Amino acid sequence: MSHNQLFDGERGSGCIGGWWIDRDEAKRRGMNEEWWKSTLPDGRKVDDRQHDNNGPRDKPIWLFVNGDMYLGSWEKIGLKILEAGFGISYDHTPREVKGKCYIGDFKIGTCHGYGRSFWLEASPSWKSNRLPRSEIKEKGRGKRKGLPYEYVGGYKQDVKDDKNATVTLKDGTKKYGVWKKGKPIVPTNSDWWTDHNDEKEIVVDLTMNQVISSATVAVSLSLSRNNNFNEVASLLEREAIGHDANKGEMEEYAKNLVGIGCHSVEFIKIYCEDKDVDGWDWMKQMHRRAFKKWLSERNK
Repeated sequence: MSHNQLFDGERGSGCIGGWWIDRDEAKRRGMNEEWWKSTLPDGRKVDDRQHDNNGPRDKPIWLFVNGDMYLGSWEKIGLKILEAGFGISYDHTPREVKGKCYIGDFKIGTCHGYGRSFWLEASPSWKSNRLPRSEIKEKGRGKRKGLPYEYVGGYKQDVKDDKNATVTLKDGTKKYGVWKKGKPIVPTNSDWWTDHNDEKEIVVDLTMNQVISSATVAVSLSLSRNNNFNEVASLLEREAIGHDANKGEMEEYAKNLVGIGCHSVEFIKIYCEDKDVDGWDWMKQMHRRAFKKWLSERNK
């Protein structure tokens, strides 16, 4: 694609020019990898098709003039056409983030909701295992190099924000913990390595007027060791019930689902039937209806 060629339009929050490109060109520009086929931890991936009704069927991927790319849903807000809904992006600039991708929720042209950011294996920062301005530094004292990492968790307008995000380093090290305003939250005189957890925990917000029985506490402690819990909650929030579902409510539903044996997304998709939902009195009536509709459409 020549920069001298007329733009196919202007898109994104920066409202910059770009072109529709096919998969072969997207692969060539993406370090020879089919980056748009990457998945979330629960297996979801972006449909490999044109998501814009006015876009060419054979060229589903948008190439920004700066080299960034995007496949996924769009929304027109005023005069702008912005990334919105579910999608995947590839970063080309600046150079230190070349080859970094994000798959997940978008809103008003930003990463907003649940998602996964990761590096392609051929990315310069991932290959060298070095990212100077990284929020995470290698173990040790004194001057330590910054490390690239995979992040799975919440975002607010392009900024990492989650009560229990997952971070994975190139060597496979995993840590779980709180992120706020794009940074891992640690106490004074502590660091990410020593403060964040080696096991994922379920974070429950309690108010003064909430009364929790010992049985409920026991279930919560058991769920804290179940890595599938957040995936079940995510399935409810973004797919099975969806429509801007309340995250807190979906987490409560997920606890009940895991408690009755629906312990993973895979199990729910294979074994749950419409009639099972009728007895779920702990779920709001309208939510039960949405869940049953989702199940029936999956089983067609």
